[in-house]
This record gives sequence, structure tokens and C-alpha cells, in this order.
Amino acid sequence: MDDAEYEPKSKGTEPLKHIVASIRHAKQPAVRLFVTEYYERLERHKRRKQEIRNEIAREQRAAKRAAPAQRIEAEGRERLKALKLAVRNRRGDKLLEQLVCREEELAEFWVAMKLAALETYPRAPTDAEVGALFESRRDKPCNKNQARARRKLVAALEQHRWVWLKFVAPGLSPISLPRDPDRAGRC
Repeated sequence: MDDAEYEPKSKGTEPLKHIVASIRHAKQPAVRLFVTEYYERLERHKRRKQEIRNEIAREQRAAKRAAPAQRIEAEGRERLKALKLAVRNRRGDKLLEQLVCREEELAEFWVAMKLAALETYPRAPTDAEVGALFESRRDKPCNKNQARARRKLVAALEQHRWVWLKFVAPGLSPISLPRDPDRAGRC
């Protein structure tokens, strides 16, 4: 054999997995044992990586389930800022004049409404449930009648173009929708 024909490969130029694949069908027991242990180690490593991926995905799904409450709290803070700004610059608006010093209460009630809707998801929460949640969050008494009055104030604020209208999604307004589906034809 000519020296020009034979050029030995330097160590480390070929990845280990290629070397192992080339000696996979060797006849020597020691080489076969090395190859089987290599593939077992590779499989254990793959399983462990998959377990880690599954755990990360599980944590992300749990975080998404917890996220709505955090988003509601953040939007509540934004609504409070907007309401304070609107009340400060009320310029003769009778509704906003009546809400002086009640901004935090109404923003907190909006948060309680959304959190109650989250807890009672398939159905809408009653005014009594929203009032109880508001009372537990604010240490201020709130029966179902007071909750209904606050709910109507929140609806009026959501329709007010200078206050919370920017937070409401475009489309049908809640006022234009019938509250009772049985009375939908009569409205």
C-alpha cells in the first residue's frame, strides 16, 4: 500500500456516535458490550430530557391557569388610573362628579366582578356572590343590592367615552344585549 493512499484519520474528527454506529455489528463481546451500554446511556439521556420537557410544559400550563387572575389585577390597576384621571378632569360631568373619592372602590369592585366570573365560569356570578367577594377583599359591607348598584355604575363607566370605553372590546355593547335570553324577542 502506498503512503499517499493511506491517510489515518486523526482522533476526534469523527463524532462518537458515528464511530459507535460503525462498530455496532462487531463480533468481539467487549465491543458489543460497549455499544449496548452506549445506546442504553443514550436512551436514559433522551428519557430524562423528555421528562424535563414535560415538567416545564406542565409548569407553563399551570402558570397559564393562574395568569388570568394576575391579568385581571393588572387591568384593575390600569382602570383605577384611568378613572382617577377622568374624575380629576371631570369638567362638569355629573356622573364623574358623583364618583369623587369612590375611584378605588369601583376599580376594586370591577376586579371582584371579574374574579367572581372566573370562579363561577360556566355561569355568570350573582350579585350576592360578587358582593361577598368584594366584601372579603375590601372589608366593606356589600349586600346584593349594593353590588347591583355598583355593577350598574361599572357598566356606565364602561360606556363613558372618557373613562373605561378604551378597555371594552369592540363589538356589541353589554347594554344593547338582552340580559334574559327568554325576553330577547321582546326587546
